[in-house]
Amino acid sequence: MSVPTLEDCRAAVDRAPTDVAAWKRLGEILRASAPAAAEAAWRRAVELAPEDGEARFHLGNLCRDRGELQAARTEYERALASAPDHAGLLNNLGLVLQTLGDRAGAEECFRRVLVADAEHPDALGNLASVLFEREAFRQSSATYERLCAIRRDIPAPVWVRRGLAHQLAGDLAIAETCFREAARLLPDNLAIQMNIGTACAEQQHYADAESAWLRALELRPRELYAMSMLAHGRQHQCAWHGLPGLHAEINRAIESGPDPQDNNVGAFGGINPFTLLSIPSSPLAQMRAAQRWARDSGPASPVARPRLAVAPGERLRVGFVSSDFRAHPMVYLSLEFWERIDRDRFETFAYGIRARDSGPLGQSIERAFDHFADVSSMPVGDIVRRIADDRIVILLDLNGYTTHARKAIFAHRPAPVQVNYLGFPGTLGAEWYDYICVDRFGAPDAFQP
Repeated sequence: MSVPTLEDCRAAVDRAPTDVAAWKRLGEILRASAPAAAEAAWRRAVELAPEDGEARFHLGNLCRDRGELQAARTEYERALASAPDHAGLLNNLGLVLQTLGDRAGAEECFRRVLVADAEHPDALGNLASVLFEREAFRQSSATYERLCAIRRDIPAPVWVRRGLAHQLAGDLAIAETCFREAARLLPDNLAIQMNIGTACAEQQHYADAESAWLRALELRPRELYAMSMLAHGRQHQCAWHGLPGLHAEINRAIESGPDPQDNNVGAFGGINPFTLLSIPSSPLAQMRAAQRWARDSGPASPVARPRLAVAPGERLRVGFVSSDFRAHPMVYLSLEFWERIDRDRFETFAYGIRARDSGPLGQSIERAFDHFADVSSMPVGDIVRRIADDRIVILLDLNGYTTHARKAIFAHRPAPVQVNYLGFPGTLGAEWYDYICVDRFGAPDAFQP
């Protein structure tokens, strides 16, 4: 049977102006060359059959392409009334909801597609993406694995997101494999080389990481993050040749670069302030690096300091946030301190941002507080709400910018008073910290500026 042409469809609607199918087909033919005329045809079909799911699906796609997301959502939801299990409709509605910030609604749409077709590649990829966005990294990585089991020709950005999901779930070797596959597809992509280097460094494979840092520096000379991580890795390998010059170059680049608070920072790349502490660096360089690191992790707009009233006789609620409630130097320095806090005056809360240690030491740590919460599987937003709901007045950050920190928690200001203490003995460069608890050795008077 021959495919109807534009002339055929125009003739059909002229002969039968109430033929819904002809109007829909006319819209499909006009879609690429005359989208406004296509929209008019589909709207005519909807006038004739208000609940026609196919016409509304087309209108929703058109609105989505134009960035009219609320209109697209309305059309898709109307279309679902007549086609509740339509995979393409559910998938596209999910994408719109995800863009609008309704991740729960988006996830429901993608899962409904997968109920009918467990191997639907678009729904699998989109579900993995929305799980990643809500920080369910273990579920996201497992969903990416399902996708890759049925489809190997995925593009580089999906390999990267798959790798990031595994990395954040702690599966570093798999993450590295994903990043290397992305690099095979896009060998000149700077960010991918940085991902490879970071994954290798986190596995303490410093020689493997070095090749990625050197490739990154070929792609962008004087890239600060790559320079600092190259120096950090060479220190771990006791490869001292050329290090003093590299250290000096890193310091010069930070100190002479634009103000980290300037939105137009240009070539001033991000550098991990924790890594910088192991490099001979000036207090000015450390402060500027911390300010940039903080700026890149903060919310889009400043969060107001919460106000809490403490009732007469009520104990002051003090919270401690750490990934290191386990065999760790911070714990060996702090356990007796926590145990000796005056419980008549203070009510203590601990929030563990890594999975709890269930051994004898972990149990001792938990007994040292009035309340201990393992929040390691919770998204940052939920952790912030949990701390706020607990009415914490003073919140101590025992991580700062150390490994496994979740610095966005403090950026969202869950407590009126927030303190940098012990884990990171340096400036955090962030306006959402009110104090740092240090001594005259960690912060001499000369370092006050």
